[in-house]
Amino acid sequence: ANAFLGKGEPGQALALTTLVMDFLQGFQKPGRISLLDKMSAALWGACALCCEKLGRRESMREYLRRAAAQARRFDAAPNSSVSELRFIFVEGEATGFDDFGRTAWEGVDRLVRENAEEYPAAAAYWEEMKHEEEG
Repeated sequence: ANAFLGKGEPGQALALTTLVMDFLQGFQKPGRISLLDKMSAALWGACALCCEKLGRRESMREYLRRAAAQARRFDAAPNSSVSELRFIFVEGEATGFDDFGRTAWEGVDRLVRENAEEYPAAAAYWEEMKHEEEG
């Protein structure tokens, strides 16, 4: 998706990101928390940035709300065990790794803040959401 954004094709970036999300959801065990929830928070955030580029402000806001909700869901009961994924068979304990952030919330926050110059509307709305959450 980053390559499409770099080429100035946010519509393609959005299409690819949502396709990846649909694929990953097939690995999610219903009603369970997994690393996919943290990944989804990141991907919802990426969708928001794509929508800002496309001029779809309400969709941008909705994707940021989804990113926040997904981040809260994961952070409330973080679980990175790959045994929580469908179609994955492990003997013993195995965990997934990501470099998105210590928590899903911190990861989405960093994604938005680090891209604030290029995506000012997303950054402003994210800050507004953070203040509402704190207050």
